[in-house]
Amino acid sequence: RLALIVAGAAGIVAVLTLGATVRSRRELRALASAAAEVTAGGPRRIADTGGELGVVTTLINRMADDAQQTLQALRGERDLLGSVLDSMTQGVIALDDDRRITLINPAARRIFALPGVPIGEAFATQVAVPEALALAAGDQLEGVAEFTTAAGVRAVARLTAQRSGVGRLLVVDDVTAIRRLETIRRDFIANVSHELRTPVSVIRANAETLQGGGKDDPRFADRLIDGLHRNAERLARIIADLLDLSRLDAGHYRLERQPVDVAAAVGQAVTAVEHAATTRGSTVT
Repeated sequence: RLALIVAGAAGIVAVLTLGATVRSRRELRALASAAAEVTAGGPRRIADTGGELGVVTTLINRMADDAQQTLQALRGERDLLGSVLDSMTQGVIALDDDRRITLINPAARRIFALPGVPIGEAFATQVAVPEALALAAGDQLEGVAEFTTAAGVRAVARLTAQRSGVGRLLVVDDVTAIRRLETIRRDFIANVSHELRTPVSVIRANAETLQGGGKDDPRFADRLIDGLHRNAERLARIIADLLDLSRLDAGHYRLERQPVDVAAAVGQAVTAVEHAATTRGSTVT
């Protein structure tokens, strides 16, 4: 009888053990399936399976919540970085240690006239500018180069190391308008200097002639004095023109059209070159 009791108890234990094993396997399969759904971007949380695996389910749900918050923060930073890069007028190109493009913004694509987004492509195969290639390919971690791209854009590129220590960053400024303004400024200064040189030369020459005895000849003196007056007026007109240009630049100038005496304008032009022509033995008609 004792043997029957022991055998019955062993059977009951075996049945309970088998049931617990089956239930545990079922809970593990459900847990694994739910975890796979979370990993694949499905529900954010796993339904509590109950039983002995309930604690594991709770821990996994906490980890899933933390991962979701981290993912949302990374997405926000990525979107913010993308918005900043897209709105920048400076070109930004990130390169890895193999000089492959890992990031590029629209301004850089415009400067280098790149039709697509060459992420993962070698910088040397996308940019046909020797100065930029030399800057990116060198061993230095910092540098500056100025060049003209195939699109006719005058640019200045600055090379810096990335904070991570892996790869480099190229920041490219479009200086086409600045260089054009610099050229205009140089030409303007040269033109103003040329315009001022003629009346100043005439005034000085006439004054020296008068001091040298020309004032003693009334007819000759009158002509010299008249030349002084005309060229002084010309200087005044040049100064007025410069003031007008300043007002134009400030947006405070308004043109007033009126009739012009062409003969007088031609006479002033002839007078402006008369001294130089006489010095060279030339006749102005």
